[in-house]
Amino acid sequence: MPSVILRPNAAGDLTNIPSQFPAASSHWDKVDEVVADDDVTYVFSTVRSLDTDLYNLPAYTGGSVIKYIDVYAVLKEETAGGQFQIICKTHGTVYGGGYGALTNDYVLRVHHWALNPFTLAAWTVAEIDDLQIGIELYPALGGGAYVRCTQMYVDITYAQAGYNISSKMVDMGAI
Repeated sequence: MPSVILRPNAAGDLTNIPSQFPAASSHWDKVDEVVADDDVTYVFSTVRSLDTDLYNLPAYTGGSVIKYIDVYAVLKEETAGGQFQIICKTHGTVYGGGYGALTNDYVLRVHHWALNPFTLAAWTVAEIDDLQIGIELYPALGGGAYVRCTQMYVDITYAQAGYNISSKMVDMGAI
């Protein structure tokens, strides 16, 4: 099935992660690259608190029958014990994908939403256009510990109009 990838293009409703590198500019432009740039740009937290960023996305350009969305993040930590959560905001409510552990190497993580978590129905184009994606960072206890996020994006998979798999099948018994 075809898909469209959307990358952050502006700050969302929350910009609570306390730090970014480099310090100039905005949080969203630290995580918007096509290829993860690891320690070149990132948002990070060193304080043992739940820090959250949300990011706006450009307009969706795919098909109208959305099958599911996958939100990706590339993250790492310095000291064992930190956690992260991939989040999305739809219909004014933030939904999390569950907390996960990290490693001291950058790793691609994903959370899959087959249905819109607010409506419990298939995603609509209007919901995708209003969607914000984000990350929660929760560093380990101890001085100097950090959790970093260097890349985020959403991959929206949709059904191709007019494609019917049953019409493409061949009766192998007749060959």
